[in-house]
Amino acid sequence: MKNSIVLRSLSLWLMLALLAAGCGKLDDFSLDDFNPFVDGKTPETAELRRYALPDDSNAPLVETIIDASSKIGEEYSSNIRKTCDYTKIPFREVSIAAFNANPTPAATTRVLVIPEVKKLSQNSVDKLVEFVAGGGTLFVPYIEDDARMAFLYGFKTEAEYNTDINAKGFLFKVPMVPNFAGKAYQPEMKHYGFSADNFGPNIKVLATAVDDPKYPAILENQVGKGKVILYNSAISLSKIDRGLMFTGILKGLEGVPYPIANTATIFLDDFPSPLYNIKAEPIKSELNLTITDFVYKVWWPDMM
Repeated sequence: MKNSIVLRSLSLWLMLALLAAGCGKLDDFSLDDFNPFVDGKTPETAELRRYALPDDSNAPLVETIIDASSKIGEEYSSNIRKTCDYTKIPFREVSIAAFNANPTPAATTRVLVIPEVKKLSQNSVDKLVEFVAGGGTLFVPYIEDDARMAFLYGFKTEAEYNTDINAKGFLFKVPMVPNFAGKAYQPEMKHYGFSADNFGPNIKVLATAVDDPKYPAILENQVGKGKVILYNSAISLSKIDRGLMFTGILKGLEGVPYPIANTATIFLDDFPSPLYNIKAEPIKSELNLTITDFVYKVWWPDMM
C-alpha cells in the first residue's frame, strides 16, 4: 500500500514536470562559457536568462492557426508551442490572416489546432472540411458560436445553438490520459458551451460534465477519414492545463512516438520539503501517518 502512494506521488511530479513546468528549450549548461545571465552580465546588473520558445518546423506534425492579436490566441500559442517542445513534436504556427490567404496545411501536418474560428474565411472553413475528410485531425480547444463550423462539430441540422450555463468540469469516459477514465478534472469550472441537444447521435463523447452526464464536454466527430476533437467549453485553457491540451493533440498522432520521463532520473523541487505533524489525505486513510512520519518512515527509506 505504501508503494502505491509513492508511485502516485512520483507520477504526479513527472506529469507536472513534463506538462506544466515553464522550462522550454534546453541550454547546454556544461559549456565552459555558459552564463545564466542576460548578455553575460553579473547578477547585480542583469536578470536571469529566459528559455527561448522553440522555432517552427518546416515539416510539422502539429500546426496551429492563431489570432495573435487576441489574448486567447496569444495564450494558446505559447502553451501549445511549449507542449510540443516538451514532447519533441514538430510544430508550426500560422496566423489566421496568412491561413485565410493560403488555407493549405503543410503536407506533413497531422493535427490542425484552431482555438478561435470566427475570423476564418469561408474558403478556409471549406479547406478545413477537406483536410479532415482526407484523414487529418482538427482540434478545437475553445468553443465559439459559428454556424459554419456546425457540420464539423457534429451538430444536428435543426440545432438551435442553445448554451448550457450550468455544466461544470470534465469527467473522462475514456482514458485520454492513461488510467484517467472515470476521473474528474476542474470540477468547479463552468463551460458555457453548447447544450447536448445541439449535437447529433453520431458524436463520440470522450468526457462529460462532472455534474451532468448528458453534457458533452469533450467530443470526437468522425468526418470522412478524419476527425474533429472539440472541447465544448468557453473557458480558455492556461499553463496549468497544458496536459489537457496535449491529450487533444495526441488524438491525431496515433503511432507517433514522443519522449516521457522514466524513473531512472527524478528531479525534486523544493527539497527538503516542509513537513507538518498533521494527517492529510491520502496518507491519512491509507497509512494513518502524519506527513512528517510518512516522509521519514516510508518515503525516504523507499527512495534509499
